[in-house]
Amino acid sequence: MANIQKGFTEGFLAACQTWKEIEDGRYALVGRPATVRDMLKEYVQELGIGLLICGSHIGSLPHELTVKSMDLFACEVMPTLRPLNEA
Repeated sequence: MANIQKGFTEGFLAACQTWKEIEDGRYALVGRPATVRDMLKEYVQELGIGLLICGSHIGSLPHELTVKSMDLFACEVMPTLRPLNEA
């Protein structure tokens, strides 16, 4: 979580030179649905987030893969997060 706070105080992503640094700093959540779900659960529990803005398209990612990513998020990630905010 310290990396997120650092990113905001030092200029968003200013210190990141590579995609790996972006992932390691958790500025971008990528991976299988279970991986993203686990990271987001941690954010909800530790930071109390209740609103999430997603960007599913990056760079030259083809439309079909963007749609697949959005479908996976909607079907396999969102349903497990919703109850966390209802408590």
